[in-house]
Amino acid sequence: MVFYEVCNLYEEHYNKYELIGRLNASGFTYFGILHNKDYFPTGEPKKSHFHLILGVEGDSRHTKDKVIDFFNDSSLLIRNIRNPKGFARYLTHKDNLEKQQYNDSDVFTNDKTLYEELITIQIKMSSTDNILNKFKDYILYGNFDFYDKVNCSFEYFDKMGKIDYFLKNKLRILDFVDLVFNNFMKNKEIK
Repeated sequence: MVFYEVCNLYEEHYNKYELIGRLNASGFTYFGILHNKDYFPTGEPKKSHFHLILGVEGDSRHTKDKVIDFFNDSSLLIRNIRNPKGFARYLTHKDNLEKQQYNDSDVFTNDKTLYEELITIQIKMSSTDNILNKFKDYILYGNFDFYDKVNCSFEYFDKMGKIDYFLKNKLRILDFVDLVFNNFMKNKEIK
């Protein structure tokens, strides 16, 4: 199976349920999600857009044409996906903690088993991502004091033996604390 990413699918041009209906009739394997809670680093909201992975049986010399013909939309960019595992995880931003986190239940697919298989396979993250992933858990579930985030962060990294990391990345870490807290509060408001 060859996998493709379909880019530039904006909600203003594509209705989610019509898109799913067409995909169900297409014969493609698909995984998609509507990102409607993303923001630029400036704080400005991004346009609601879909991320879509299409799996097509056959030879890559011919399968891309099938995808292009299916959409018949010259504004779309169709790209080969070399790492479907990483891209499947990207749908919900599993390995991008600085971005809005989405739930697996937000993903629409016609092959839930394959999707779950792809996302459960561990992708080697950088040591920085591993450190921040553990730190995120501490922020959300530990005794983190948001009124004293500098000292609380310092103490956490000191206990972990990562004080050099903290000193080199202090501003990034404090921005990360704010981001985790803001995402947590947004999700709390939505529910």
